[in-house]
Amino acid sequence: MLKIKNFHKAYKSADVCVDAVHSDARVVLLVGANGSGKSTLLKALAGLIDYQGVLEMKGSIMYAEELIRYPDYLTPEKYLNYLIKLGTASTIRMQWLIDAFDLKEHVQKPFKALSKGTKQKVHLVQAMMESRDVYLLDEPLSGLDVYAQRQLANIIKKRCEKFVIATHETNIFDGLECHKVQL
Repeated sequence: MLKIKNFHKAYKSADVCVDAVHSDARVVLLVGANGSGKSTLLKALAGLIDYQGVLEMKGSIMYAEELIRYPDYLTPEKYLNYLIKLGTASTIRMQWLIDAFDLKEHVQKPFKALSKGTKQKVHLVQAMMESRDVYLLDEPLSGLDVYAQRQLANIIKKRCEKFVIATHETNIFDGLECHKVQL
C-alpha cells in the first residue's frame, strides 16, 4: 500500500526527512509532534507539493486537510448535496456517514451555528462520502470529543478502504490493526 524511500522536503526553517517506510497495513498512522512532517508527508502523497525521494501508493486518493472553512450561511445538507450533484459522491454513503456521526439534527443548521467538532464531522463526511481506494486524513480527531473519536474509529473499522492518518492521538485507534510510523 505505502512505500516511502529517501523522502525529503526542504523548508526555510526546517527539513522533513523520512528514510524508509513500507507498509501493507490497511491503516497507517503517521505519529509525531507538531512540525515533525506529518502534514507535509500527506500533502506529498496527495500530489500537492514537490519533494525529493520516492512515494508510492496504489489507488485513487482523497485528501482531507486539517483545517477547512465553510461559508457561514450554507448548511451542511446543501453543501454535501452540491458535491453529490458534481457526480463525485454517493448519496447512500453520505446518509450512512451522517447517521454514523449522529449529524441528522445538525445538517439543516447553517455552518455559523455549528461547533468546531460538528464542522469536523461534516468535513469527515465530505471526505469519506467520495469513493476512493485510500483516504489521507490530516488530524481528523481535531475538535472531536471522545465519543465522536470512537465513532470515527468504528467507521474506519467498518470500511474496507485504506487510510493514512496524521495524528497526535493513537490510543483511539487501538482497536484497529495499524502500522504506526513515528516521525
